[in-house]
Amino acid sequence: MMKRNELLDDILDPKKYLELFTKIKGKVPGLIPFILNPAQLDLFNAMNSHSRVMILKARQLGISTAVTGYLYHMAITTPGVNVALVGYNSDLTAELLDKVKTFYRTTPDAIRPQIQYNSKYEISFPALDSKILVLPSSENVGRGYTLFAVLLTELAFWDRAEDKMLAIENAVPAGGKIIIESTPSSVGNLYHRMWMADNGYEKKKYGWWWGYSQEEIEIIRRRINDPMRFAQEYSLEFLTS
Repeated sequence: MMKRNELLDDILDPKKYLELFTKIKGKVPGLIPFILNPAQLDLFNAMNSHSRVMILKARQLGISTAVTGYLYHMAITTPGVNVALVGYNSDLTAELLDKVKTFYRTTPDAIRPQIQYNSKYEISFPALDSKILVLPSSENVGRGYTLFAVLLTELAFWDRAEDKMLAIENAVPAGGKIIIESTPSSVGNLYHRMWMADNGYEKKKYGWWWGYSQEEIEIIRRRINDPMRFAQEYSLEFLTS
């Protein structure tokens, strides 16, 4: 039987907690244990060490799942924090909310925290006075909140990204965390300028080689049948036109 101190250590460590006590939806129907893949492990190390992280990613490597899990764990183990997960559009927002709900409902009853749904976009943990906000990247995103940690998904594709990013930067204190993840889009947009700048963000690149074999990626390349789109979505290339 697991000793009390060992259980507490497992609960307080985000990697151990997610791998031992939660499940995720896999690429085939059904739930599977959330065992971090190499890209996710590398990203956890970066998030542990840095308060600002930018991620340039290929499709389907589990990056948003990893960050959502990391911030979910923060919300259920840290008193008095507000965590925000910001989706690029309504579909991504719904997907992020579903990830949170899956983490929660697959956790064993004995350690599952009490929750309260205040709205369709907010899940509170009253025992800790913490909450998770799952929001679309709307015009007023971030305004009026004090946020300790934020995930921004697909920033390269946001409308009015400069205004929204300014509001979020003002909402998160220096000691909090801002995690930005996106596939690349056009040269010159906000995400590209931030990626190229010396701005205090830890930059992490996860191309297809982190999660696909050569044989798998050749199948994807043939199915896409569009070299520019493949270069953007899997080889991390910004588009010049």
